[in-house]
Amino acid sequence: MCVYIRKDIKIKIKWKEKEKTESSKLRRGQRSSNFIKKRKHTQTFK
Repeated sequence: MCVYIRKDIKIKIKWKEKEKTESSKLRRGQRSSNFIKKRKHTQTFK
């Protein structure tokens, strides 16, 4: 359980970073596909 909680905190920290870098990733386009894959991963985690 502790491991899951730690991962949840890491995901929340990553989400904050993604919100800041979302615009830059969408501009590049290539990394936007990776961002969508990671976004799906967080949705399934919940």
